[in-house]
Amino acid sequence: MPVLVTSAINEEHTTDFLRQVAPDIVLVNGTQLLRAPVLELIPTIRHGLINLHTGLSPYSRGANCNLYMLMEGLPELVGVTVHHIDPDIDSGDIILSAHVPMEPDDDVETIEVRSFQVGIELLIEAARRLEAGTAPRVPQWEKGKLFLRRTGYVYEPWQRLLANRRIARGLVRDYLADQLRRDGAVRVVRGEQP
Repeated sequence: MPVLVTSAINEEHTTDFLRQVAPDIVLVNGTQLLRAPVLELIPTIRHGLINLHTGLSPYSRGANCNLYMLMEGLPELVGVTVHHIDPDIDSGDIILSAHVPMEPDDDVETIEVRSFQVGIELLIEAARRLEAGTAPRVPQWEKGKLFLRRTGYVYEPWQRLLANRRIARGLVRDYLADQLRRDGAVRVVRGEQP
């Protein structure tokens, strides 16, 4: 299987590579924001460019979303989303999304690990559903928060400490005690057609 290693995902060599391998689907996670000329290939890729976002869209978009939601005291908005990539940031139609399960003794690090475990499973399920023709395509129903430097969210390592202190003071325990009600107020896409 051909492999491309690049530090500049939006360069012409990336589009040349994608044209050469002619994939049915491109699964994305943890890369730079995709821009032209890569985005211009979307119509030529049967199932499109699909992103694993470690945040619960549309409520949170951008970077370090789950960390910021914990810092803001909103564990019910900690989750993962698999969505179609469009020109904006984490705003494409949703295929699947899920809350990240939490345990009373969690910290930011265990929640992050679990986010990727749940997210990778969701990404694989989304790819299977796209291939089978059973994947929903749900437009995002609100703008939510955009966690990026340009919107005032600059990641600093001390933020993990702050979130862990909130968790140690009972943030996750309090959430788990009222989880059904709090999760019930948050929409996730479980695979049903709209």
